[in-house]
Amino acid sequence: GKRRKSTMLTTLRERAELLGLQVENFLHWDDYSEGFFVGANNSGYGLHVDCVPSSNVGSVFAGHKLLAIWGFQEESRKIKKMHSRELFVAPLNQPQVRALERACAVAIAPPGSIYIFSGAVAHAVANVGFTAPSDGCPPRPSIVASSYEAFVGLHPQHLEVLM
Repeated sequence: GKRRKSTMLTTLRERAELLGLQVENFLHWDDYSEGFFVGANNSGYGLHVDCVPSSNVGSVFAGHKLLAIWGFQEESRKIKKMHSRELFVAPLNQPQVRALERACAVAIAPPGSIYIFSGAVAHAVANVGFTAPSDGCPPRPSIVASSYEAFVGLHPQHLEVLM
């Protein structure tokens, strides 16, 4: 078979291509050094801004992922100065609660979902290691497994942020 660097059987770029998106026209799409994360409940990735200001597209395979993002530039600078590398997991302290109230988006991505956001803004990710309740049964503990790839799209603002 063909040798691959990806940890995925089919990357998001390959799936987008199958759906008819002309990914070869993107300025950049990194599906060879993508991230693959596995973690338990209350694990995650501390608040940060990506070194390379690209967009991230990912999928959740198991568990639920909580994602918080803040506004571009000034708001991200402020929040990063106060909370850089902090994990936003339970129990949250009051400054973290206030920071989340200032986020422009806080979302839970369930298994099977696709998420997309700019890595050029401050963001924090936490794993919610429980399944969704079903058939009257309570949630069960679960690991969280997800992956992401980075890309720079064709919108002029993407290039402006990259430069």
